[in-house]
Amino acid sequence: MAALKEDGYSNSDLKQFYSIPVLEIFKSHTWSKKRFQETTKDCCDKQNSLLFLKVVVKIATCDDKSCQVQISDILSTFSKQNFFSQLCKLLDGSEDISLDFKAEWLEPLNCVIQSLHDICRKTPSKSMVAFGFCSGLASTITKLILSGNDDAAINQLSDMKSNVEDIHNYFRDLPIIPTSDDIFCKPFWGENLTYGSFHNLDHYLDVQFRLLRENFMAQLRNDIFEYKARKASNAPSEITRLDLRMHQNVTVECENCSNDCRFYDIKLDESHVNRVKMNRTNHFLYRTLICLSPDDFETLYFAIIENEDQIRDDYTLKIKMNKERTTPGLFVGMAVTMIENIRNLETYMHVSSSLQNIHENDLPFRRYLVEGLKKVHRPLYIQDNTDIEYDLRPMMMSEVIYQKATDGKEKQSRMCKVVSCNDWPTATELHLDDSQHKALHFALTREFVIIQGQPGSGKTRVGMMIAKTPIHNKHLWMNERKINECVLQRDIMEKLNKIVNHHQLC
Repeated sequence: MAALKEDGYSNSDLKQFYSIPVLEIFKSHTWSKKRFQETTKDCCDKQNSLLFLKVVVKIATCDDKSCQVQISDILSTFSKQNFFSQLCKLLDGSEDISLDFKAEWLEPLNCVIQSLHDICRKTPSKSMVAFGFCSGLASTITKLILSGNDDAAINQLSDMKSNVEDIHNYFRDLPIIPTSDDIFCKPFWGENLTYGSFHNLDHYLDVQFRLLRENFMAQLRNDIFEYKARKASNAPSEITRLDLRMHQNVTVECENCSNDCRFYDIKLDESHVNRVKMNRTNHFLYRTLICLSPDDFETLYFAIIENEDQIRDDYTLKIKMNKERTTPGLFVGMAVTMIENIRNLETYMHVSSSLQNIHENDLPFRRYLVEGLKKVHRPLYIQDNTDIEYDLRPMMMSEVIYQKATDGKEKQSRMCKVVSCNDWPTATELHLDDSQHKALHFALTREFVIIQGQPGSGKTRVGMMIAKTPIHNKHLWMNERKINECVLQRDIMEKLNKIVNHHQLC
């Protein structure tokens, strides 16, 4: 027997949903995912569509932990439907509709924008779908602004347009410190393209930021899931062997608060700390991210170790947590289990923060990284002079760069035309293999080059030679008088010299 077709929700059904808590919506006998899907297929009834949008926003903004799985499922379903597209088409043809009608659509437009924000926040795997809707929505709002003459409505529409544009920049608002959603929800990141171009700068930065953030927290998520799986399998004896970074029987000793942070002293189990060979491991390092939980990682607290000299003699650590309105803090006497993240926060913090703060015209080599152009220009120092010659003697003789002879005699130079590989010393003379020799030449004759290889393949060695060559020949491309007048440039040159001479990789 064929299944009966379910209709979408009526106005009275939606009014009932809007008047009760979200958890009660899902428990209601009238709730049906199929009927929800049917409701998204038609937005011809303006009042019904507005009420439906209000219900969606009510569901999307609910933070009740007991129904987050259902909420994510609903938002995922909602993002797949063409409801937003129908609204945009309806509004695109609204130039001939009265101003009163347009004013009535200000509220549903706000609801659409709020829904898109929550789709990005709670179902990040659908972010790209939301971005697609944003493009059409921004165009629609622009048309409404141009066709209107009500200053108040135009101001509201302008604010909405800014909010829509903010959705594209969503990665800029993501916290670098993970949240519970990052652990328990399916992670999302866009494809890191190897061919072709990214849509725009924000698309490129979004992909790189999310990939870096996932690399930072993936192991922590795996450790938490492994702990929970072993706990659920009634094998507590295995938990102690899970990893040396898991610490049980941790207690909160004291608490101090500032305007935006909470500081705690926590005491670790002495017997477990003694099993960790402190001098040969990277445990309890300054600025390490840790996750604490009093209930087998059902509830998560994320903190940063503030001790500068690993753990104290009394087995205590000072940690810092950000204040969150929705999550109560730890309390003195609470017993928790702690996991150290294998990745050091400090390494990721600066790069991640930089990605979030790059804007138009800030990114070097955008033509290659974002636009994917394959024709690589020559570096500026040889663009106007392809006959320029560099002295490569220090790279051949393992000498300290830019150093005068101690015996009063000038050392013989090994000058060669930079752009001509045939004029260069051979790979053997430079103490390189053929691939390293090619990489060095590419790096000095192109403004953008990527050098990759296995550990031990010579990337660092080639990199130091790349740095040494222009420093030794700086008189050919930098104005010596200006260098001496500019403290900043002089400091930079001194630091580069120290780096190169420290490695002694010639």
